[in-house]
Amino acid sequence: MCSHYSHTLIYSLAYQNSAEGRLSTVQLRLAYAALVGAAAATPGTRGLALAQFCVSALLDDAPPGGGRHRQHLALVSTLSALPLALLPNSLAALRACIVGSAEAERTELVHALYGEILERIGDKEKEFAMRWWVDNRAAFGGWDGGVDGEGGDAEASKGKAKAETSDGASVTARL
Repeated sequence: MCSHYSHTLIYSLAYQNSAEGRLSTVQLRLAYAALVGAAAATPGTRGLALAQFCVSALLDDAPPGGGRHRQHLALVSTLSALPLALLPNSLAALRACIVGSAEAERTELVHALYGEILERIGDKEKEFAMRWWVDNRAAFGGWDGGVDGEGGDAEASKGKAKAETSDGASVTARL
C-alpha cells in the first residue's frame, strides 16, 4: 500500500505540477508527511523499513523542473513523521538537496526546514535536529532564524531557538 501511495504522490510531483484541480504544494507536503507517519507507526522494524522506503522513493524518483523543488519541500515535511533512527540519513539527504538548490529555492527550503525543526519535530528528535542545524547552518548561508524580522517567534527573532530534551534539559542554539 505504501508503495502505491508513494508513487502516486511522486507522480503528482512530476507530472501534475500546479494543474487545475491537482494537489497544491501544501497539500502534497501534508499528504506525504501523513504517508510517512502512517508507515512509521507500523509496529516493529517493519515500520522503520516502510518509512525509509517512502523517503527513499521520494529521493530516488527525481521529477523534472519545478517538481524537484516540491519534492524537496515534501522531504522537509516528512521529518516530523520520522523516528529518531531515520532522521540522520534524511537530514543528510536534505542537506545535499539544499546545498545543490538555486538561491531562491534554497532560501525557501531553509525556512521550511527551520520551521519543521522548531515547530513540528517531536521532543526526542528535536534535540538531535537542533544540534544538526547548528552544525550545518553555515552550509545554508548562516540563516539566523528571522533576525531580519521575517517570521519566527520572539525567541527566534533574537536568533535563538530553545527546546527541552527528553530528559528535561534545556537546549538553546544560536541559529
